[in-house]
Amino acid sequence: MVPKINCKLLTPDSRPLDKDLDMIVIPGVEGELGILSGHMPMIVALKKGQIKAHLESAIMTYDILGGFAHITKEGCNIILDSEV
Repeated sequence: MVPKINCKLLTPDSRPLDKDLDMIVIPGVEGELGILSGHMPMIVALKKGQIKAHLESAIMTYDILGGFAHITKEGCNIILDSEV
């Protein structure tokens, strides 16, 4: 069984995502970044683009204008100004 990564997508008004995922792909200002469980801790600035949340065979997408991602080995918190 592949370990999951806990991901939270946070906006000032809501929490559109709070799930354990197989992988999440975020649009960093220096390029797309795929994040799995156990990823090296970092903070990433996000640009306008699309977040792709992978869970089994499903991919959920979220259009964003920008924000920041705080990545740890256990999880990923994505803080956005707003969701498009």
